[in-house]
Amino acid sequence: MGTQPSDKSLLHKVSKIKPWGGDGKLWPWLILLIGLGVTYQLWHQSREQESLKLEAEFGLKSQLVVNQLEQYLAVQDRMLRGVQSLFMASNSVEEEEFLAYTESLKNLDNHQGLLCVAFARIERTPTPSTRSRKALSEPITQHHDEALHIPVVYSQPFSGSDPCIRQDIKAPASRFNAFTRALRDANTHLTQPIMRQNRASNIATLDMILPVYSNRMRGQSLEEREHNIEGWVFSSFDIATLMGEIFQQEVSQLAIRITDISDAVTTLPVYQNPGADKVKTPQYESSRHLEIHGRVWNVHIASKPDFEAALDRHRSSLIAGAGLALSVLLYLLSRLFAYRTQTLKTMRVMHKELTLSEQRWKFALEGSGDGVWDWDIEKNEVIRSSRLKSMLGLEDWELGPELEAWKERIHPEDVYRVVTDLEKYMNGETSQYINEHRLLCKDGSWKWILARGMVVDWAADGRPLRMVGTHTDISKLKESENLVWRQANFDQLTELPNRRMFYDRLAQEIKKSNRLDHPLALLFLDLDHFKEVNDTLGHDKGDQLLQEAARRINHCVRDTDTVARLGGDEFIVILSELEDLNSIDRIAQGILGKLSESFKLGEDIAFVSASMGITLYPTDANSIDNLLKNVDQAMYSAKASGRNRISYFTPSMQQAAHQKMLITNDLRLALQDKQLQVHYQPIIHLASGTIEKAEALLRWHHPQRGMVSPAEFIPIAEETGLIMEIGDWVFEQSMLQVKKWQLQRGSHFQISVNKSPVQFKNDSSTHDHWLDYMKQLGLAGQSLVVEITEGLLLDTSHNVSKKLLAFRDAGIQVALDDFGTGYSSLAYLRRFDIDYIKIDQSFVRNISTQPDDLALCESIIAMAHKLGLSVIAEGIETEEQCALLKAAGCDYGQGYWFSPAVPADKFETLAF
Repeated sequence: MGTQPSDKSLLHKVSKIKPWGGDGKLWPWLILLIGLGVTYQLWHQSREQESLKLEAEFGLKSQLVVNQLEQYLAVQDRMLRGVQSLFMASNSVEEEEFLAYTESLKNLDNHQGLLCVAFARIERTPTPSTRSRKALSEPITQHHDEALHIPVVYSQPFSGSDPCIRQDIKAPASRFNAFTRALRDANTHLTQPIMRQNRASNIATLDMILPVYSNRMRGQSLEEREHNIEGWVFSSFDIATLMGEIFQQEVSQLAIRITDISDAVTTLPVYQNPGADKVKTPQYESSRHLEIHGRVWNVHIASKPDFEAALDRHRSSLIAGAGLALSVLLYLLSRLFAYRTQTLKTMRVMHKELTLSEQRWKFALEGSGDGVWDWDIEKNEVIRSSRLKSMLGLEDWELGPELEAWKERIHPEDVYRVVTDLEKYMNGETSQYINEHRLLCKDGSWKWILARGMVVDWAADGRPLRMVGTHTDISKLKESENLVWRQANFDQLTELPNRRMFYDRLAQEIKKSNRLDHPLALLFLDLDHFKEVNDTLGHDKGDQLLQEAARRINHCVRDTDTVARLGGDEFIVILSELEDLNSIDRIAQGILGKLSESFKLGEDIAFVSASMGITLYPTDANSIDNLLKNVDQAMYSAKASGRNRISYFTPSMQQAAHQKMLITNDLRLALQDKQLQVHYQPIIHLASGTIEKAEALLRWHHPQRGMVSPAEFIPIAEETGLIMEIGDWVFEQSMLQVKKWQLQRGSHFQISVNKSPVQFKNDSSTHDHWLDYMKQLGLAGQSLVVEITEGLLLDTSHNVSKKLLAFRDAGIQVALDDFGTGYSSLAYLRRFDIDYIKIDQSFVRNISTQPDDLALCESIIAMAHKLGLSVIAEGIETEEQCALLKAAGCDYGQGYWFSPAVPADKFETLAF
């Protein structure tokens, strides 16, 4: 190929050029020198811009590393606090509840590297060697006993095998120290890296810890926390998996090394990504200290050779070549100088736009699945990523760049908080913009999002020009938190407020009552005969009845009132802002009327009623505890008065309750202090006039009050269960006495012992003890007569029937006390082989003056003899009464006419 003519002409012109312009014109050389100077400057600026761009990208990625680490740990902290709330909401959380709740957390996205969530409980069991040295109530932080165990009792695995189950958190010591610090601070803490054995390999893990305190804790002092600690909830993480998932591929060109520098003496490695150890002299590096849940981490980030190789040097070379070419052309074509200047200006504008576009693209790409927004504050326009729009179910074209279009989607209740948080950040009151609010989706639903943002460009006068940030979908986390809150504050069966929420509502209503000077009323009601519904129809039907009862009660009160279920079949109502106290009775009667109506339970019909107590604030009491005591006493007064009625609290109830408490406390000491005595009242065979039997009667000689009536303390003994121990003691004393008197009066002599219905119905009280004791004394069964009440025969429970029939089989006789005052069935007299019926003294008292009473006694005696039963008349106080009963054929009699109940030594002096 030869040289073209044009090329030859150009070369010829170039060859003709003299160093200083042979024709004497220097301006082409000046243009050339200027062009070369400009070329050099452009080349130099391009090199600097490329370096600055890479440095900015390194800074952005470094910040992203820290942000993602902080964001992940914040999410895990929120999740752990949700588990803590589960334990703080209840006195006892079963393993099934724990596993059910933590299983729901697996639906959340952010649990990379999470091995398990677990609960460790404190077990204080001092060994004999330490029991004398320290009390069980010593603070846990001072308890170094080897017998102190803190095992992991509940554990939910998230990935792989569960490294948490059956561990004791006391080992290693560094781990236990973190648990101790969490207890003291009542806050989240992280452990230092821990090496654990996992099948055939070791893994490095971290634990995130939160303490769980007893619900009874009232104060927030360190002593309170140490004495009320129940245990800890914690989550364990595989560090390598955790960090690898957080950082992923976006930072593969960076060397990340994280060390724990919490201890000023030693540092502990936490994490190092692959290839970090090979980076010796990085071009870019940064080091930041993070205080994370009680630990201080140093995050060191350096650029790898791959990152530094991304510096695009071709552009600067191209500019140099282009500059030389342009200089030559300008030397030849000076007219193009203006055009060249305009071209360079255009290139600078395009370069700036290209740089901004690249930054937005990289930010969106590195957003880890979050929605990204970029706000041009001066233009008031927002660029939003596709991911952000898809969160709301929108297409890219459905949401314009206008800021107002976004504001319109914020929930009305959240707008003020969003604007306030943004203004605080813009004014420098906060270091970062963070806000949780709801956004309207395309389908009309609301989605909870976490918004984070920061200003990245400022004007020379300090005005913010550009702000970028992310939106994270936290709807599932909010749903989980709401579920925990409802479980902690509402009854799951009736959906009414539970005891916890009731206390909170009552405290608020008392404050409102004080502010408005309006009284409030508490209505406490207990369903009558609800146990029979459960026993006969089953607990499913019982639950249906409770749900319907809750609905009826709610229907009877105002929307401003509160209806709560305290447990079982107990409901309580707060009537607030009462301007007319007469409305209390109207509402209460309405509730009783609704509850007394029939309940349709599937194919079955059930009937219940309610006993209701009412107390007023501040008339009756000015504190929550006293209000509840008052309304409880009033309710029990209504129940004791016949049920299905209302009882208002009165001061006399408070006095009676206080007196009952004193008697209960004294009665607990009466038996061991030998204040109780057994007196014996003779039972006379009326035909012969001889003493053939005696009734054992309990007497209490109080050291201060003197003789206490059995009518006063026997019901309390039955209610508190003390009747079990007292009844057995009376029986044993009576059997020792009958053995002695049988030697004196003959083997036919008997002692009657009253046996309470409570003793018959109690599962722990058996007849075997009485029978064995009589065998030890060598007593025959007929030595004992067990006296029971008529109501006991109506009880169809297995315990009652079993014990009565066992007494019959052992030869022990049974007497039916207070006959004629109850609801006895003659069929039961035959079924249980009753031997004696005792005519109540209310019939005997007037037989000499009231013919009807005499006729009634004669009928009872005749009927009993027809059935083969013997009759004992109680309360004989005159000779005339004795004669009439004897004439009517009564077998036995007892009463003051013969003798009152006397101690055993005086009984032996009686002779009839």
